[in-house]
Amino acid sequence: MQWLTNWMMKEGPGVRKDEPKKTGLALFVSIILREPWELFKLNLLMLLLCIPVITIPANLVAAGRICGLMIEDEVVFFWRDYWRAFGQRAVASTLWGLFFAVLLGICGYSAFIYGQLGLHDMVYVAPAVIAICLTLLVLMVAVCLFTILSKQVCLPALVLLKSACLAALAKPIPILAGIAFAALLWLAHVIFYPASIFLPVVLNFSLGTLAMVFGAYKATDFALQMLELVGSRQGAEESASI
Repeated sequence: MQWLTNWMMKEGPGVRKDEPKKTGLALFVSIILREPWELFKLNLLMLLLCIPVITIPANLVAAGRICGLMIEDEVVFFWRDYWRAFGQRAVASTLWGLFFAVLLGICGYSAFIYGQLGLHDMVYVAPAVIAICLTLLVLMVAVCLFTILSKQVCLPALVLLKSACLAALAKPIPILAGIAFAALLWLAHVIFYPASIFLPVVLNFSLGTLAMVFGAYKATDFALQMLELVGSRQGAEESASI
């Protein structure tokens, strides 16, 4: 494992001043190559804080904060940024986590039941497809909402939910790609087990979170910008009416 330690601890190649800013897949790959040690530390911390289960939502928000800083190419003060986000969003993220867990449970169970019935009667195929689509939509909204929470934006609950829905509907493809990438990491762990026994310890948690936050980042930026635009227009209309 010495080669892995050397790869994580070595200094990065740096960035030239005249180098154009990376976007898309190139940016995602560059983050992985630039921040391997931070991602490894984040993975271990996420693994430990997923054990109590109840801390999973706050854990995801705090990890999303670290990933967001990486995406923005800002300086990451790992422990300070993580624990600050964890503490500030602990209650809100836990409540939202329970909310989405119930919704995903209902949608997922409906998809399973209708899928089983659809094997025997074609009448139930359409409800099964609808249930699967609803499950994916709820999952996308959850990813967007937790990404917004990680940006340290203070919004009322209903406005936050509307922003997450808008983000999920505005740019669904990158969000689904991030979710699929995270799912493939765990699928690889299952398929190649026991050879892949160390994947969750090394990268599954942090890399999966990075992929989902990366996929939802621009969509949530767009939703927040639209929210700000609507708010400013409403304020201008109220001022004009007065």
